[in-house]
Amino acid sequence: MSERDPKVFLDYVQAHEREWGGQTYPQRPRMEQVLRAAVVAFWIDSTVANGSRHIITLHDDLSVIEEYFTRLIRRLPYGFPTRRLTIVFQHGEEVEAGVKVAFRPVPRKLSSS
Repeated sequence: MSERDPKVFLDYVQAHEREWGGQTYPQRPRMEQVLRAAVVAFWIDSTVANGSRHIITLHDDLSVIEEYFTRLIRRLPYGFPTRRLTIVFQHGEEVEAGVKVAFRPVPRKLSSS
């Protein structure tokens, strides 16, 4: 997808189908699964053949996406992940992450001595 990427869910799904055609990647969802999913994430994965094409993952909620951002923040000093999130749709509508860093004390374990 180019700089003029479509921001409409079905456009992304159709572009994904055109990009991959009859080829596949591990756990590639079927079209009917994509259309029924609560959350659809589009990624660029450098470990998948021709790593410039989007792959799709399906989720029941946004918790996996939230975990991705948490790990990304914590692991940045160790290098970038092989999978880069490009866009997320929830119930067919584009959603974006808003990040607010909140600090809290780390609970200390009491010693048993």
